[in-house]
Amino acid sequence: MVGSHAVNSLASPIEGWVTGGGRMRSILSNTMVLRDGKPWLSLGSPGNVHCTVPQVLSNILDFGMDPYAADDAPRCLPYEDDHTISVESRVAPEVPAGLAKLGVLTNPLPRYDYHMGTYQMAWREAGGGLGACTGPRREGVAEGF
Repeated sequence: MVGSHAVNSLASPIEGWVTGGGRMRSILSNTMVLRDGKPWLSLGSPGNVHCTVPQVLSNILDFGMDPYAADDAPRCLPYEDDHTISVESRVAPEVPAGLAKLGVLTNPLPRYDYHMGTYQMAWREAGGGLGACTGPRREGVAEGF
């Protein structure tokens, strides 16, 4: 999570830099998708949001995965200048082999890398009901009333 580095109830080097007592905040991963002008999907995560939000959204919007499966799918970090991609080690063996043929090396991450975040999602189902889930990388539970 991109944090503010502000500390509750303690002096912080950036505290008050905007106006008295103001603190920087970051809400990079809060994402809402509209369908026909109405909220359809809402998601957010505390991990590597610069690259995980597009991956989870693509899994849902481009590949038709349900939200939990989209979060559960292996994720990777962006392509590096040294021609490597760090990827969760649950990918099929042909993925690193195919990338190696292209001159791209893979850096294996844990099967479920904590830093890739876990998404909390809520959505409208086709029949009008509501759904919610939280992913497997961190602790969490989705409930509703």
